[in-house]
Amino acid sequence: MATERPQKKSTNSQTIIKNKRDAKSSLIGKVNSEDNKKTIPNEKTKTSLADKVNKSEASRPEVKKVETPKNNASSNVKKKVETNKKENKSKKKRQGKFYNSFFFKLSFIGRMMLVIMIVGVLILSVLGVNALMHKGKVVLGSRQEPVLVISNDDVSKVKSAVESAVSGADKISVDYAAYRLVIVADLNDSSTVNDGKDANKKIYNAVNSVLPISKYFDSKDKLNNDLYIYSSDTVPTNYETNSKYIYQTYKNSKMPKPYSYNLLKPRDKKSAKEVLETMEKAGK
Repeated sequence: MATERPQKKSTNSQTIIKNKRDAKSSLIGKVNSEDNKKTIPNEKTKTSLADKVNKSEASRPEVKKVETPKNNASSNVKKKVETNKKENKSKKKRQGKFYNSFFFKLSFIGRMMLVIMIVGVLILSVLGVNALMHKGKVVLGSRQEPVLVISNDDVSKVKSAVESAVSGADKISVDYAAYRLVIVADLNDSSTVNDGKDANKKIYNAVNSVLPISKYFDSKDKLNNDLYIYSSDTVPTNYETNSKYIYQTYKNSKMPKPYSYNLLKPRDKKSAKEVLETMEKAGK
């Protein structure tokens, strides 16, 4: 049989613990009440303290605020910095607009093609303007300058000499362009080829009297002037003619003597017939 232990009575210990707790709580309450009395002032003490503070502030002398002068150099630097920032912003905006334009959106080949097109348009526009400015003027080729250039006074002298030599002509014209002296004699409608031959001889001699052929139309080393003499019963117009003859006398610097022939009479009849047949076939 197990023996049961007797239960100890703990009533005395519990009452002792409760008494200790009550004593501690009463002590804590007293300490807190004393602290509150010390820290919390009365209304009278509050007002007295406020009056003292106001009197002390009123009795204090006013302290003037001393404004320190600003440094002019620092202010100028700040202004420059601000202006530089504004300029940089404006530049960035411009660059952004420029680089976002249509030209920079294209590829490299597209840009090159666009530049070539612009250059071509500019060249064509310049050529067009020059053509309009020189409208109605004869476009002359360039050649080597001759040994002796014929002046306008010489041309007028030649014309007067030719008119006196060929008195029966309806009209005589003398022109000098691109180092070529061209003389055209419009004879009577009743004139013949022989009349044209005689007129060309007279015109040649008249030119030689004013402008010596050996000086102005002959040269060994360099090119010199060319001489063209035409005589006809009617002057051709618009590359069409009803003339019976057009007699030409031609002389350049490399020819020892002038060459004369009728332009309307073919020198090779066979080749002339072939040319006429091909022209007729092409016209059909």
